[in-house]
Amino acid sequence: MKYHIILSLFGNTKNIDYIDGEQAEKAVELLGASPREVVFTSGAAESINLAIQGSRSPNASAETKPCITVMLVEYKAVLDTYYALSKKELAEIVSLRIDSKGRLDLVQRQNLYERLAQYLVDSTEGGNG
Repeated sequence: MKYHIILSLFGNTKNIDYIDGEQAEKAVELLGASPREVVFTSGAAESINLAIQGSRSPNASAETKPCITVMLVEYKAVLDTYYALSKKELAEIVSLRIDSKGRLDLVQRQNLYERLAQYLVDSTEGGNG
């Protein structure tokens, strides 16, 4: 019920007082959250960027960069954010191939799984796991 209220009262970005401080406080209160736990953004692209970049470990480095798989049918803001991480050498991005009907290339996926399995074996055998 409370999520319906939040979406109906605070989900309309055309409302000129959408992010008014008083309404923002009400939204945070309805969520049962602390004001430090809620971030209001101006739209989807900003939210996606914040969520993806915010999910990275604060201890991540070029040596521990994650390997992220994406499909080229992803929302442009998702792809742009991942490719920006790759450009900064903060993540390795693997684009999963799809056919003309949007189906995943299963051979490529299997190769990625085998690569991951080998990485896990190597890191365990080396005493790092």
